[in-house]
Amino acid sequence: MNKPRILLEASSPRTGLTFHLTRMAIALKRKGHSVVVISDVREELCGLSDELKSEGITHYRVRGLDNYAHPISVKKLSRIMNAEEFDIIHISGLVKFAKSYLAKLLAGRRNEPVILHIDSIRDESAIRKFAYNTFSPILNSHAVVVPVSHWTKKRLRKYRVREEAMTVVHNAIDLELFDSVANKPWSGLDFLDEVKEKTVVAQVSNIYPWKGHKYLIMAAQKILVTNPNVHFLIVGEGPLKQELESIVYNMGISENVTFTGHISHCHIPWLLSNIDIGVLASLRENLPRTLLEYMAAQKPLVATNVGGISEAVISGVNGYLVPPRDPDSLANQILNLMNDPDNAKQMGVKGRKLVEQRFSMEVLTNRLDDVYELALRRK
Repeated sequence: MNKPRILLEASSPRTGLTFHLTRMAIALKRKGHSVVVISDVREELCGLSDELKSEGITHYRVRGLDNYAHPISVKKLSRIMNAEEFDIIHISGLVKFAKSYLAKLLAGRRNEPVILHIDSIRDESAIRKFAYNTFSPILNSHAVVVPVSHWTKKRLRKYRVREEAMTVVHNAIDLELFDSVANKPWSGLDFLDEVKEKTVVAQVSNIYPWKGHKYLIMAAQKILVTNPNVHFLIVGEGPLKQELESIVYNMGISENVTFTGHISHCHIPWLLSNIDIGVLASLRENLPRTLLEYMAAQKPLVATNVGGISEAVISGVNGYLVPPRDPDSLANQILNLMNDPDNAKQMGVKGRKLVEQRFSMEVLTNRLDDVYELALRRK
């Protein structure tokens, strides 16, 4: 069959999702799909819009796309839908699904099937429950729902999304781009030269309560008591940053912990090529791409066993899984990797093979081809 034409809403400002969805759009285009991309005007920097243009992908920017209470975006979406030829609407997130569904009705495009990509469903807040319970009848009859992990799929079943309406497609990263950036020199973190003789442990994530940074800091304190030759990187921004900096200072470990602030996804591959161990101390997750990036950089992992993390981290193979809120276990497994560098290196190699086999952009686009075919058959 001919490749379907895709209207892809690739937007989630300040989370990095826009970056990864843009990579997915480019991969779909290179595979033969006709792709039109829509994102919020707060599109993450990196020249993504110019890159889309260079790939021959039309890119629309819609103000308020990610805002529940921004009515203008529905009207603009409707006009875009009238102006563009497409077979499938591919959306990420329930907010954009609601707006796109209304825009689709306004545009008279009732027959085009919708793909709803669920990348984030970390909590069970009353608002989230209400939203999914409200829209689940529409999702069940008018969409193919694509959770990014089997854990996420189970969560959606609790919100009355039917089994037959869902197809799991794991997150992926663009390995070709990752390797290209990892091998390019970048002077954005000169201080790494000062700690290159130390073991560098990093957590790359926004600094929010559910990311568990305080447990990593507690683990760092335990490790540094007997192993001062280690340096910890907290990579990201967020509302807890200042509080965590104060905790680190009061613990007396500031010389061994660096808060880098925000580092663009354009430079993350280079950063990860210069660390030794990747950590994710989250209290809840779906299937974070950070783990896949650690694996792409051939770094061993220590991650909490929450959400869909165990679908990427096989404990004892490419890293270790630990319970959440457990700094002792976190410290012990980091020490295990530090004390056995040969095993840590082998874990990194196995992680790279795993990401190539299960979480590459080629695997993702092949799975999406199946999803698109299913959606068109249901239409």
